[in-house]
Amino acid sequence: MAFLLIMLGWLVVCWLFGIEQLAAIPPVVVVAYEAIHKRVYRIQTAFKQGFTLTLSATIGTLLYLTISSWTVIILMDILLMLFLSLVTRVRMPALYAFTLFPFILPVEAVHSLPLTTLWAALYTFTCLWMYKKMMWRREVRVSY
Repeated sequence: MAFLLIMLGWLVVCWLFGIEQLAAIPPVVVVAYEAIHKRVYRIQTAFKQGFTLTLSATIGTLLYLTISSWTVIILMDILLMLFLSLVTRVRMPALYAFTLFPFILPVEAVHSLPLTTLWAALYTFTCLWMYKKMMWRREVRVSY
């Protein structure tokens, strides 16, 4: 239920700002769904996930807008996400999918993808962290 409310909240934000095309950013939604099922969700984890997803969207967008060969873009995307994953020590398959997201978006949405991803990650992962913290406090109270 919490996941549904968080996603509906993000949908309303996108509707209010007229960016309905980016209301469902699949990599952010998938990572959020995985995170809500974790027993512990730290603010550091939320930040790291949001940062790497935003960086992935930025890299994918920049490559898409500057290189004309799809084969070169895909190869560079895979290699750069492997590097990003190793450097940040974040293991998220969504990173690899995210760089290819610009291929399926309308051109006008591609330009705003990195910034929208940043806002989606901030909103979603902050809400998740607050929810998990609230649930943890409830568990602590009940256990006494």
